[in-house]
Amino acid sequence: MENIKVEVMMSSYNGAEFLCEQVKSILLQENVNVHLTIRDDGSTDQTREILKEFEKDSRISVVTGQNIGWKKSFLYLLNNVKSEANTFYAFADQDDIWQPQKLVMGISKLKSDCPMLYHSNVTIMDNEKHVYGNRFSKNMIVTSRMPECFFNGYGVGATMVFNDQLLRVIQKYNIDVETPHDAYVLAVCSLLGRVIYDSNSYIMYRRHVGTATGFGSVKNDDNPTLWMRYKKYKKNPKHMFSDRAKLILKNYADQISPKNRKLLQVVSDYRTNVIHKILLLIDFRIKASSLRKTLQIKYRAMMNTL
Repeated sequence: MENIKVEVMMSSYNGAEFLCEQVKSILLQENVNVHLTIRDDGSTDQTREILKEFEKDSRISVVTGQNIGWKKSFLYLLNNVKSEANTFYAFADQDDIWQPQKLVMGISKLKSDCPMLYHSNVTIMDNEKHVYGNRFSKNMIVTSRMPECFFNGYGVGATMVFNDQLLRVIQKYNIDVETPHDAYVLAVCSLLGRVIYDSNSYIMYRRHVGTATGFGSVKNDDNPTLWMRYKKYKKNPKHMFSDRAKLILKNYADQISPKNRKLLQVVSDYRTNVIHKILLLIDFRIKASSLRKTLQIKYRAMMNTL
C-alpha cells in the first residue's frame, strides 16, 4: 500500500500556532504517498510565512487567496483537486494532529467498485493537548439511510477519506452554492455510493475558542447547553439543508431513486410549498436518528430556516 497516493486538502486561516504540528503529522502518514495542498484564506498572522517554508517540500503545494471563508475555501480545493485513478482524497483542518495510521486505516475500508467515503470518530483535545475522550460513543450507530443521514451531521470532514470514483461524481458539476464541503460530499455519497463509518479514532481533534466549526468549547462540546445550541443556530447560515437539497437535485436528480428525489424536493422547496412544509412538520418518516435532532429539524422547518 506504500505506493498509494493520497491528495490531502487543507484550508488555513491565522493558524500559525498549530499549523506546523498538524502538517508534520500529515507528512508522517504511514504506507502512503501524501501530497498536501493548502489554500490560505487571507491570513494576517505568520501563517503565510510558515507556508513559504512548507513550499520547499515537494509534497506540499500552497495556494494563497483573499478571505472568502472556510466553506468557499474548501470548495475551491474540492473543485480544483486533480482526479487521478488509484488515488484517494482527504480533508484536513489546520489545528489537529493525525495518528500515523489515519489515512491507511481509511483506505483499507474503501473499494474501487463504486463511489465510497470513509469517516471516523475523533478524539477531542484542547489547546494544551488535554484529552477529553472521543466525540461519539463507541456503540453509536451511524446510518447511511435517508433521510436520517441527510439530517444527522455526524460526518467530521477532517476524518474523511474517499476514492477517485466519488471525486469524479462530485467534480462532474461545479459546486456554486456556499455549503459545508464535508456535509455535501457525505450527502452525495450516501445517495449515489457507499459510506463507511469507523467508531475508532485516529485523529486528535482540537476544539478551542478560535475554531471555525463546532461549539468551540471542549468541556461542553459533547453535551452543549440549550443556550449554546441556540447561539449556534442563530450564527449558522439559514437554509443550509434546503440549499444543499436544491443543489443535489440540480446536479443529480436523474441519478437518485424516486423516493429520495421526492424527499429532497420536499426539503428544497418547503418555504414556497405549503404541502411540503406540512409534511416536514407532521410526517414521522422525515426524521434524524435522534429525537433531539429530529426536533431541531422540525423547529427549523417551522421557522423557515431549514
